[in-house]
Amino acid sequence: MNSRYHYYFSLIFCTLLLISSHYVIAQKWTPVPTNNSLPARNNAAAIYNSSDHSIVVFGGFTNDGFVNDLWKLDLATYTWTEISTSGSKPFPRHTPNAIYDEANNRMIVYSGQGTEGLANDIWSFDFDNGTWQELSSNSDGGGQPSKRYGTVAALDVNTNQLIVFAGFASVGSRQDDTWAFDLDDNSWTDLQPSPHPVQRCLHRSSLIDDQGKMIMYGGQSGGPLEDIWSFDFNAGTWTELTPNSSPPGRLWSSVNYIGEDRLIVFGGNGAGQGSSSGVLDDLWEFSLSDNSWTQLNIDNGPSARDGHCGIFLPCQQQILVFAGSNSSGTLLNDLWILEDLGLQNGTAPMISGLQNEYCISNDAVQLAGNPVGGTFSGAASPTGMIMPAQLGAGNHSIRYTATDDRGCSTTAEAAFTIVETLPQPTISCGDTDLSLITFDWSHPSATQFTYQITRNLMAPEPSVSTNQLSFTQTDLLQGETVEIMVRPEAANACGAAPSDVIFCSTETCFTTLISDTLYICEGERIVRDGQIYEGGAPGTETMLYSSLDRFLPCDSTETLAIITLEKKESSIDTTINAGERYRNVTITADTSWTEVFSAINGCDSTVLISVDVLTTSLDEFSAQEHFLQVYPNPFSNETVFEIQAVRKPDFVLEVFHPNGSLLRSINFTEQRLVLDRKDLVAGMYFYRLKDKSSVIEQGKLIVQ
Repeated sequence: MNSRYHYYFSLIFCTLLLISSHYVIAQKWTPVPTNNSLPARNNAAAIYNSSDHSIVVFGGFTNDGFVNDLWKLDLATYTWTEISTSGSKPFPRHTPNAIYDEANNRMIVYSGQGTEGLANDIWSFDFDNGTWQELSSNSDGGGQPSKRYGTVAALDVNTNQLIVFAGFASVGSRQDDTWAFDLDDNSWTDLQPSPHPVQRCLHRSSLIDDQGKMIMYGGQSGGPLEDIWSFDFNAGTWTELTPNSSPPGRLWSSVNYIGEDRLIVFGGNGAGQGSSSGVLDDLWEFSLSDNSWTQLNIDNGPSARDGHCGIFLPCQQQILVFAGSNSSGTLLNDLWILEDLGLQNGTAPMISGLQNEYCISNDAVQLAGNPVGGTFSGAASPTGMIMPAQLGAGNHSIRYTATDDRGCSTTAEAAFTIVETLPQPTISCGDTDLSLITFDWSHPSATQFTYQITRNLMAPEPSVSTNQLSFTQTDLLQGETVEIMVRPEAANACGAAPSDVIFCSTETCFTTLISDTLYICEGERIVRDGQIYEGGAPGTETMLYSSLDRFLPCDSTETLAIITLEKKESSIDTTINAGERYRNVTITADTSWTEVFSAINGCDSTVLISVDVLTTSLDEFSAQEHFLQVYPNPFSNETVFEIQAVRKPDFVLEVFHPNGSLLRSINFTEQRLVLDRKDLVAGMYFYRLKDKSSVIEQGKLIVQ
């Protein structure tokens, strides 16, 4: 806050500069009820204590005579409370000067008249420890103003000097001298400016802080005065302001500079000291910009009075008037507010760069305040930095407080929300058959979803919005793979909720190429698996038939070769690869056996079957069966094919798409092969393991 607005000193009162941002359009008087604890008085001094937002009153003349008490008015409750002090203090007096030294949170008191006569001492009251300290003693010696009362004073904060002028002195006359008291070394300097106002007492002054000046008005020099002067702190010179016309001359009035080159004067005495017939209740405004007076006619104001206190609160844009004495000489302790002074607002603070919502994963956000120079509080650092991750999810508020050129602080407030990333939906493959797939999903909070499917790794189809938790894709081919992506539609500052993706495939009718042979005597009939077969002429006949596969919702095909034999003993020699099946027997080594075929008519045929196992010119297979292990199955990244009981074979591993197309063919000579995923998307595939002459094993392969 600009401290210069906190220093105003008057003979009877001190003017306060406080904090405000109101804009007003019409002036009015308002009486303010208090607890009436302050004893009625006149010619007291008052300051505004910015440390606790109160008015402090010192001394004056009461119905019990001169006093040196301290009273505080709490501006939040308008309650008067006496301040307890300790140690030595100024002697009881009226017409002292007082100012507030904000930098040191103390009140400075100078001059006055009381129980020990006239005074030129200077005292300091420390609000932090509640004690008085004498800075300059009451003395008739040289090097300081003579003892006096009815003076004016103001604080030049740039030089930390108290500037005082005139008053009725102990030498028996009114003075016209100007002195400066240095608060750093407690020393006096006679400034002796020329020209200067005529000698006087009981005049009033007000600090024009934004111009570094003190305005002095009126007083008494044989009779009431009406002149108005300005003292420039920097130049150390007096300048008389000469309006074309002026209000009636007066003393013991209140004078308040309210900014914007405007001075407000209320009441006083227009007849002279000791006369009650001249007590006034008029209100005037002086314009420093055009050097003119204007009377303000406002009804229902305070009663006529002099010796009262007046304090300007710029940030409330109010003047407080209290105490004094009326035209009957009665001492007063009532309190009035003059408000709606028509002052322009300062710049209202604003916060820029703030969004309504942030993601918790956002980087630090830098805000800006206008006007510049203010500070942030609440969920932002003093410089306006927001850290979403540190603040956490939820609702937050920030404030920006700025001080305008009057020293008035105002605050802008704003709220925002930090949100977390929405979780992924959980998706699974539901029912499948040869032509359809059902996808199911769930989510802890979302009720509306968007899904998008991709068939066989082609271009994605258009997105679809739904409030359902499942979708069935029909009209598919057997073994077709479909990808689905699902996201909740409740997007926030973290962006659209992340999607989960899953691949599902329809079922496949895998044609099993099974070869088998049935031998029958010519002219006879045999029964096999509930079927009756008749032998015709000797020779071979091939039949195709389908049977239901218990693992698939479709048929597989089997090929049966029927060999009609002559009705006699015969032999059959054949060769196969080790591990192949012949006549429903798995052959691992050379073997032979006899089969007797019984016909319905009782005619049997006997066949000696000899089976030789093929061997290669390079290696021979062992007498054991081939044993294939595939693990893990299903797999995510790779699976192992391991073949046991084989010596140095040559193998081929073939991987088929569910639609029957060959995807990979891998040759290897070791007993172990590691298959990596590479381009295999999630779904079901088929594999076939072969050696040089036959199929060793085939089966399903699941990729997750």
